[in-house]
Amino acid sequence: MDKLEILKEYVDAKAVIKEAEERVKVLSMQIKAFTEVDDVFDIGEATVSCVKGRASYKYSPELTEKERALKEAQKIEVQSGIAVAEHGEPYLVVKFK
Repeated sequence: MDKLEILKEYVDAKAVIKEAEERVKVLSMQIKAFTEVDDVFDIGEATVSCVKGRASYKYSPELTEKERALKEAQKIEVQSGIAVAEHGEPYLVVKFK
C-alpha cells in the first residue's frame, strides 16, 4: 500500500467509527429510558449494565480558594517561562468535510 491508500483507509475507518459512535449515543439514550442503576441484561455474547455515574465533589470555600490561587500561580509560571511544557505521544486528527 502506498501512503495515499493507507491515509484513505484510515479516514474510511474513522468515518465508520464516527457513524457507530453516533448510533451508540442514540441507543444509549433509549436504553437509559428503560433501565435503572444496577440493572444487568445478559444478551448472550455480552452483558449490559446500568451503573452509577462518576462521583463529583463540591469542596469547601477555603479549599476552592486555595485551588484558585494554585491555578493563578501555575498560569504565572507558564507566562514567565518557569513551567516546562511536556507533550504526550503524537496523534492523528481527521476533519471530515
